[in-house]
Amino acid sequence: MIGPIHSAHPDCAGASEAFQTLRAAASWFKFGGLVERHEDALTPSFVWNVRRGRTISAEDLLRAEAVRSRVWRSFREFFESFDVLILPAASVLPFPNDQGEVTRVDGEECETIIDYLACTYIVSFVGFPALALPAIWTDDGEPFGIQLVARPHAEATLIKAGMMLEAAGFRHRWPPLVEAR
Repeated sequence: MIGPIHSAHPDCAGASEAFQTLRAAASWFKFGGLVERHEDALTPSFVWNVRRGRTISAEDLLRAEAVRSRVWRSFREFFESFDVLILPAASVLPFPNDQGEVTRVDGEECETIIDYLACTYIVSFVGFPALALPAIWTDDGEPFGIQLVARPHAEATLIKAGMMLEAAGFRHRWPPLVEAR
């Protein structure tokens, strides 16, 4: 049985900036040499992502890890009162690959080309278990999903909640086959 639904969330202040710092540092560490040697053969967004980590200091890394610890504790405290957090799996509806980068969400300009993924990467940032399900379909038949998040080691609760939502219609559906031309 599903209990009452509340509008609440963990305090994620500073999480986006900290995630981007840690991501950029790791990208530069892993791929900086590749970008330096073969920039002209790489996509501009990949080069941009990697080069962001070039000037990150040890102090920047430690500050980002401190934010991660604080946000992790905020998530842990949230799950003292709630079993599952439900939020969008992405900030925008599906878009064609050739559209390019997402630069606006709900009319608001994004600061970076990965901002539209904040609702997803913040969950990854704290490392709590998550499950994604289709929720609605656009008029064009594209899915828009939700993600369910639970406390660490509560995967059974997460799967049970996902199964309940699947039984209520939150499930994948195959698109109609396109007729051969």
